Amino acid sequence: MFDISEFDLVKPYESKELYDYQYNLIEKKSEMILADFVLELALVQAMTPIEDYYVSISILQKYYEQDDDIRVGILGAHLSSVWECYKDNKFLPKLKETLPKLNDNQEKSIIYYLLAYDMFRKEDFKTKKDIYMDLLTKSVNLSEKFVYNYYHLAELSNKKNAKKLLQKAFTQLERILDDNDCKNLTLKDFVSYNFYLKESILGVDLSDSNFDRLIELYNSLKSTKKHSFFKSFR
Repeated sequence: MFDISEFDLVKPYESKELYDYQYNLIEKKSEMILADFVLELALVQAMTPIEDYYVSISILQKYYEQDDDIRVGILGAHLSSVWECYKDNKFLPKLKETLPKLNDNQEKSIIYYLLAYDMFRKEDFKTKKDIYMDLLTKSVNLSEKFVYNYYHLAELSNKKNAKKLLQKAFTQLERILDDNDCKNLTLKDFVSYNFYLKESILGVDLSDSNFDRLIELYNSLKSTKKHSFFKSFR
């Protein structure tokens, strides 16, 4: 049983588009896998102009208490690290407990990254650098498709290793989203768990601005012109 009436969901006067989408989503709830419904409902609350990340986190947290769907834990953990970094992340302990039971290396990689990312957001990595880098190293060693774990590890690695890590990160990119790409995406795309995962957690889909951040770090490590493989992403 998952009662959505306790959450302050999108109102029609706040955004007709989001309200209509939410209404239709609720209407077909009984036809959906409940975890899929919860993920989509939570992401609807996070969309512009609502951007109520606290309701999103509450929805995910309530569901995660009764079901251990790893996607709910991953999304909740990341949103909590970004928007409630002043609090203990309530999703991470349960995710950490699942690590020995997981057979999927990519899921393990994501959890190690989320543990490190929470330290990054709380700035604990400054005083616990060894733990932070160990978590990121584990994530990198397990990952199949990832960019941000390489990027964050490169930030604190020596110059030689940092260059190798960033070069590897660039090979993991699937696409770079410019303004035209975003205009062609629908609301259904934006409230997809997989879209959020690939853009905000893995970083294999990157916006122009975030891609430029990677290039900026790479170029700070070398005096020559941009590496030729950058051209293939433009």
